[in-house]
Amino acid sequence: MMIAFHPISTELARAYQAGGPDACGMVPERRVSAGDGVPCRHCLQMVPAGAPGLVLAHRPFPALQPYGETGPVFLCAGPCGAAVPVAEVPAMLDPPTCILRGYGADNRIVYGTGRVMATGDLLAAAMALLARPELDHAHVRSAANNCFQVAVHRSRAAAPGIFCEQSDKVPFANGGNWSIAGRIPAACSTAKDRRCRLPRQKPKLFSPAALPATEAKVPWGIPGSG
Repeated sequence: MMIAFHPISTELARAYQAGGPDACGMVPERRVSAGDGVPCRHCLQMVPAGAPGLVLAHRPFPALQPYGETGPVFLCAGPCGAAVPVAEVPAMLDPPTCILRGYGADNRIVYGTGRVMATGDLLAAAMALLARPELDHAHVRSAANNCFQVAVHRSRAAAPGIFCEQSDKVPFANGGNWSIAGRIPAACSTAKDRRCRLPRQKPKLFSPAALPATEAKVPWGIPGSG
């Protein structure tokens, strides 16, 4: 079972970055990042030290319902690039522990799936969890504050660095490269058919910029808090 870690949508991120209302109907608050503990849920990188960031209420569910939790998340204040959904734990998940929790197609918690675990075990645990047919997706949350971090979905990607031109193209992380990965046909056997030559494409980070006088200037962010 292959999986991919997904950021929030660019459409939603741009709405928040433009000052649109968050899940509580409030304008996102602007702060200055201290560089640690401020993980952006769109580029899946830490908001750089000294750069403006946003804190806002986010509900990672399509509709209001008893299990549709709303909580604080961070974003780059400027138009950062969306992280490519890949089967690789995002760099922003640097705390030693996290929460992994499974959901059904109705976006309700599947009881018995949630647990606090070592972040180093996250990839294998998420793959095992989404191999269960009753689960549709999973969420990764902060073990310290229960904040939503990233969604995990099934992917049609195959092993790193392997691809088939006839299959559906899916981005996949492979060491220093992004690979095109897909289903491997029986006829695919040569080494050249199993090698990716695409250059690495990192998400673009928003550069620090001059802030309005009314904007908070105190460095913001606590390691592992996000």
